Formats: sequence, C-alpha cells, structure tokens
Amino acid sequence: MLGSIPYRDAWELQRSLHAERVAGQRGDTLLLLEHPPVVTLGRTGGAEFLRGDGPLDHPTLGRIEVVPTDRGGKITYHGPGQLVGYGIVSLAERRLFPATYVHALEAVLVRVLADLGLEACAIPGRVGVWTSDRKIASIGVRITDGVSLHGFALNVENDLTPFALMHPCGLADVRMTSTRLEGVDASLEHVRGLVARRWCEVFPDRRVEARS
Repeated sequence: MLGSIPYRDAWELQRSLHAERVAGQRGDTLLLLEHPPVVTLGRTGGAEFLRGDGPLDHPTLGRIEVVPTDRGGKITYHGPGQLVGYGIVSLAERRLFPATYVHALEAVLVRVLADLGLEACAIPGRVGVWTSDRKIASIGVRITDGVSLHGFALNVENDLTPFALMHPCGLADVRMTSTRLEGVDASLEHVRGLVARRWCEVFPDRRVEARS
C-alpha cells in the first residue's frame, strides 16, 4: 500500500512499472493507494461535465487540481478515504480483451462488496460497480503494448460532496455512494486487504505489489 500519493506521482510510477512489465522485467502488479483531492479527466473528455464556469473550489477542501489523463472514461474525483487500485497487467499473456479485463475488475469489486455484506453489480453499458441505483466504484483504464494502466476507485469512507462539482463519469443522473454511506463500518485498511485477496482470485498466479 502506497498510502496517500499525489496523482501525478502515481501516474509516473505506473508508467515506470508499465515499461518494466512490457519488457518482461516484472510480473503483473496491483498498486493500492489514496490520492489527495484531485479531479481527473479521461481521454474522451470530461471538462464539459464540470458544473459552473469558475475555478474548481470546494467549500472545505479549497482549490482542487484538475488533471487531464490518458485513461478511458470521462470525469471523476479522487480523495482521502477512497481506495484506488492501479493494475499493471499483461492482457496479452492472459489472453484478455480490454472489455474482458474491465469486466474482471468489476468482478473483483463485486466480490469485495459481497464480503462487506453489500449487494452490488455491474450494469451493461455503464462501466463501474453499482449498489441498487447508486454508483460505488468507477473504472477507467488504458491498454498500451498489451499491458494495462490506471484502474478503479472504490468509495469507502471518503467525502462524496466533491462529486457535486461535476457530472461524474459524464452521467447527469448518477448518484454516488460509499461503503460507509451504505452502512458498512469497515476501514480503508480492511477493504484494501479484501481487494488484494479477491484480486488474486480473479487474476491468479501474478504478483500483487504492496508498498508502504
């Protein structure tokens, strides 16, 4: 577990690990971490889904950085108390298509939420994981040279009010939730352990990287 690390630093680490994975110098890797408050934009856009024309200011968090990225998807928010997972995975070696890989990420999170007593699912045509009509996890990846970057963000005990600054994932009608808001009293550390275990079930026989 990397702890809390700025988004751009984590992105640079991913690129370094990706290069090593493409070169066959390491196995598949899962990074689990938190970010300080940041809004990220996917490669298909996202700034148009910000609400208002002024700077991105939050009443308690202050100015929130906006970072354009090369991942799939549109706009989302990351912040303390949210578990972020970045998978550096060789889809070529595992013979996975990009869509199959995304479905596998959804499966990991659905299993984790079941461990916590929450019924969750993936909804066809809407990438991510949902509990009832509320979105609890977002997914956005990039595949380059057969190896993935970026990954998922699972809302655990994070403040959800920054999502009000935008239409998350470009969905005007989306309602965001978290395990805490759904009545689960589980720490980020506990959820991180569940994610690591379920990841190894869905993606067996590969290294899970945990750093502190």
